[in-house]
Amino acid sequence: MHKSTNFAAQNFELYAMAVTRLKRKARRNKLRSKKRLQKMALESTKPVIKNVDIEELKKGFSATPSKAKKAEKEEVKEAKAEAITEAPVKEEKKEEKIPFEEIKKQDETAPVLDPSTLAEQERLEREERLVKDSLRQIALDKKIEERRNQGRGRISIGMNSNINKESPSHNIRYTFSYRDRKIGKTNFSTESYVVFRNNLNDWAPVQENIYNALKIYSLGAAYNFKDESNIWIGRKINPKISSMGAIDGLQGEKTFGNIIVGGILGSRPDTRYYNLNTSLFQAGGYVSHQSTNTKKRSLTTLGFVQQSNKGNTDRRFVYFQHSGTLLEDLHVFSSFEIDLFENVNDNPKSTFRMTNFLVNVRYRPTRRLNISAAYDNRKGVIYYETYKSFIDNLIERETRQGLRLGANYRAFKWMIVGFNSGMRFQKDGANSSKNVNAFVNFTRVPYVGMQASLTGNYLQTGYLKSLNYGVRLNRDIWKGVISGSLYLRRVNYNYLYSEQAFVQDLVELNLYIRITKNLSISLTGEETFRKSENTTRFFARIVQRF
Repeated sequence: MHKSTNFAAQNFELYAMAVTRLKRKARRNKLRSKKRLQKMALESTKPVIKNVDIEELKKGFSATPSKAKKAEKEEVKEAKAEAITEAPVKEEKKEEKIPFEEIKKQDETAPVLDPSTLAEQERLEREERLVKDSLRQIALDKKIEERRNQGRGRISIGMNSNINKESPSHNIRYTFSYRDRKIGKTNFSTESYVVFRNNLNDWAPVQENIYNALKIYSLGAAYNFKDESNIWIGRKINPKISSMGAIDGLQGEKTFGNIIVGGILGSRPDTRYYNLNTSLFQAGGYVSHQSTNTKKRSLTTLGFVQQSNKGNTDRRFVYFQHSGTLLEDLHVFSSFEIDLFENVNDNPKSTFRMTNFLVNVRYRPTRRLNISAAYDNRKGVIYYETYKSFIDNLIERETRQGLRLGANYRAFKWMIVGFNSGMRFQKDGANSSKNVNAFVNFTRVPYVGMQASLTGNYLQTGYLKSLNYGVRLNRDIWKGVISGSLYLRRVNYNYLYSEQAFVQDLVELNLYIRITKNLSISLTGEETFRKSENTTRFFARIVQRF
C-alpha cells in the first residue's frame, strides 16, 4: 500500500510538470495560429454590399463566446491526454508548478483579436522598430562625428643609429602633430605637423641655420563661417590644388551649391631649407565643382596662379586638377599646369606649354582584381627626409617619372599576387630607365600563424643594372600587444662603367610593443653584409598619442 501511494504521487508530479510545459507551448502555438489566420483573413477579405439583419448579427455575437469556451475545453482535454502519453521519464530542469485549474482559467480568458486590431498592432510594432533603428543610427552618426571633431595628436621620439667603424652617426628625430576640427566646440580648427631631426655628434648645421634640422610641413589655423565659407592662415597643402605643394599665407573658400570659389595669397616655402621665404610671393584663385552623386563622386578644379621672385614675375600658369569616379569601379586622379609666362636665367618670355602632368587611373573589374596605370611628368619633387636605404632611394628616384602599370589579384582568400612596372623614356635616351617589380603576399600562412611576403625587383638605367629580391615574415607574438617581423634581402647591382658587381645581403628584425592604448614602442635592427665592410643600423621610436 505504501509503495502504491509513492508511485501515484510520483506519477502525479510528472503529470503536473508535463501539463505545465506542454500547455504553455500549446497556448503559444494557438495564439500564433490565430494571428496567422486572422492576417490571412484580413488580406483576403473583400467587402460585400448587401442588406444586413442587425438582430440576427446580435444573436450571432451572443452565441460566439459559448462556442469559443466549448472549443477551449476540448483543446484542454486533448492537451491533457497528450501530456499523459508524452510525460518525461526523468526530470531535467526544475519548472514552476502551476495548478491545472489556473492554466485552464488563463486559456479561457485569453483575448481574441479581430483582424483590424491585429493589423493596427503590427503597424505600430513596425513603426516602433523603425524609430528605434533611426535613433540608433543617429546616435552612431553623432558619435562618429564627435570623434572626428575631437582633437587628436601625436608626439614621437625616434633614434636612428648608423654603427660602423669609419663614420658612426646617431640621428634623433622629434615629431609633433595635432589636428582639431572644432577647438572647444567652436568654429575654429587647427592643424600642425612639425619635425626636428639632427645628428647628435654634429650640431654645427643647426647653429648655422636652425632650418637644417627643423621642418614645418603644416602649421596654421582656420575659421569656418556659417555661410559655408572658411579662411585659413599659416602653412597648408590645399587638397583642391595639392600638386602645388604647401602654401604659406592666406587661403579662403566660399561654397555656392556645387561650386566652390577660392583664392590664395602668400608665398612658397624655400626650396633648400623649407622655411618661410616671403621673396617667393604667389597669388591666385580657383573654381571647383564637386559632385553630389554618392556613386560617382568627383572634384574638378581650374585655377590661375602668378608667382614672383624678389618682386619680379617668375611664372604665370593655369592649374587643373580632377579627382573622381568616372564609372562604378573606375577612379581617376589627374593634374597638370599650362605655363603662360616664365623667366628662366633672366630671360622672360610668354609661352604656352603643358608641364607637371600627372594622371593615375585605378580600375577594379572584379572583387579580386585591381588594375592601375599612371603617367608622371612632374619636375622639382624634393624629399627633405627619408628612412629608405641607398638602393630604395635609387629605385624611387629612377622610377618615379614615366609610365607605370600595375595589377594585383587575390588568387585565394589568404594569397595576393601582383606586379608593377615602369618605363621612363627621353628622345636622346640619356636618362631612360626600365623597372619591373613582382610580389606575392600571404595574409595567413597555414600551421604557423604568420604573414609572409615575397618581393623581387629589376632595374635598368643608363648607368647601372640591379636585381634584388627578399622575403618578409610577420607574426603576432602576443596578439594586440607584441608583434615582430623578419626581413631577408639580397641586392645585386653593378655600374656599367665598372666590371665589378656589388652584392650585399640585408637582415632586418622588427619588434613592435603596444604598452597602452595610446603608447607604443618600435625597435628595428638592420645588418648589411658586404665584402668590404658590414654596416649596422638601429632604429628605436616611442609614440604617445593623445
